[in-house]
Amino acid sequence: MKQRIEYIDAIRGFAILLVVMAHTIAWNYVDWHDVCLFNQSQSVNYMTGGAVWQVIYSFHMALFFMVSGYLTGTSLVNAKNLWTRVKSKTIRLLIPYIGTFFLIYIVRGSYGYWFLLALYEMAVLWLLLSFVLNKINKQQSFWIDFLVLGFVYVALRVMTILIPMACWHINFGVFIGYYIPFCFGVLMKRHEFIEKIVRTPLCFSCCLIAFVVLFVCRYWTDYPQIYQIVSKIDFFFSILALLACAMIFHVFMNGINKKVETIFAYLGKVSMPIYILHNLFTIQIVAIGNYILQQTVVTSLTLQIVYSFVFSAIAISLSVILYKILIHSRIVSLLFFGEQR
Repeated sequence: MKQRIEYIDAIRGFAILLVVMAHTIAWNYVDWHDVCLFNQSQSVNYMTGGAVWQVIYSFHMALFFMVSGYLTGTSLVNAKNLWTRVKSKTIRLLIPYIGTFFLIYIVRGSYGYWFLLALYEMAVLWLLLSFVLNKINKQQSFWIDFLVLGFVYVALRVMTILIPMACWHINFGVFIGYYIPFCFGVLMKRHEFIEKIVRTPLCFSCCLIAFVVLFVCRYWTDYPQIYQIVSKIDFFFSILALLACAMIFHVFMNGINKKVETIFAYLGKVSMPIYILHNLFTIQIVAIGNYILQQTVVTSLTLQIVYSFVFSAIAISLSVILYKILIHSRIVSLLFFGEQR
């Protein structure tokens, strides 16, 4: 069994907290699309009411993909173990996706947990790429890795133009939007110099400044053309996600408070059950959403952070308790959480 990396588990735990917080914020508005999906024609109150959600959604799922890339970056895939690894990913990700397909529809009106399918597609794609790279790049040259991964990215983008990726209520192309952060995680693990750069204070400072500038420019309503340019660039290259994920890796790699890290690491170890079950316990109180939209900028932002954190802690705790009960059933463990007991 592979030894777990504490700070990687902690990053994953932090990411799942952000997932629940974002859902807690959005679901307290009568129509979260009006508030959280940003456009420059919104009123100041609506822009502020969706600001925390916008920050979280700019990178939180990309963080999971980067962690996944980091954990699998140096995996040795060959003809003997390729099928075994695909089978393992199928059990861990695809079976829970199928097993819980209608759960989120019953609770929230959406079909399936898209993240499970997207991560499964990415995992299988990486197993194939890893198999190829281990054949043609045994010396692990950075430039060969970079060129091969870049070529595949271009091919995937072209594929989305030529082939319809959506079928019924399922979009099979969502994973492509997270290919770049996944590959960054892969390259960071395979090439030590990238991790050393991420660990430096200069890298953190540059990423923070760039993130703030790119994010804030959307609120410069007097200069809409600037936002249009930046949003198009960021959509294609996932710049905000990369900047934020690099900062989070920097913080956790360089060490945080040990008690806090232990809590996040535990959440990271049960992030799958929390992701599956938190929808059952995320409290929706529309009155709070309406109240937030009536506040000043500072009060609104403070309320969103405090409220979402407190109620996310409740939802996460209840999810973990329910998980501990459900895993006594082998069938449920397999179908819901991809765990073989």
